[in-house]
Amino acid sequence: MHQQSVRTRPLTVEQQNGLRMRAMMMVALAVAILVVSSLIFACLLAAGGGNSGLLIAFVALGGLVVLAVVVALGIIAFRSWQDLGDGVAQVRALRLKRTYESARAPKNYYAEFDDFGSVLVVKEVYEQLQPGQVYVVTFSPRTRRGWSVESGA
Repeated sequence: MHQQSVRTRPLTVEQQNGLRMRAMMMVALAVAILVVSSLIFACLLAAGGGNSGLLIAFVALGGLVVLAVVVALGIIAFRSWQDLGDGVAQVRALRLKRTYESARAPKNYYAEFDDFGSVLVVKEVYEQLQPGQVYVVTFSPRTRRGWSVESGA
């Protein structure tokens, strides 16, 4: 195992802004989803007269789905705020197990390390990584955002 003790490095202004922006985007998206879905559900209930049991069940089920999505977005935002509040990124030497990308657009790029797991990296870093090599990885622990991945140990 090529892990060393965890070191920390202060977050740069750019990293702080990235975490702040991600958190704010998740909150804005959650609010937008709540507003739009509430309007849709209100229109459905008004059009149906609120008397149809099937319609009420559909709206209730839809509400549960919306609630689950909003909670997931809230968790993402909370983790970003936690990493921002810590004010530091962690630094570890890790052996790269593999790289992979998401199937959906826009693509996300990941680096998976032995005995650690995956971190999100930018495409330029992703394209340079070689499985089996040891890298010094700077990342935010809760969001698993890789800020830098450098050769060496």
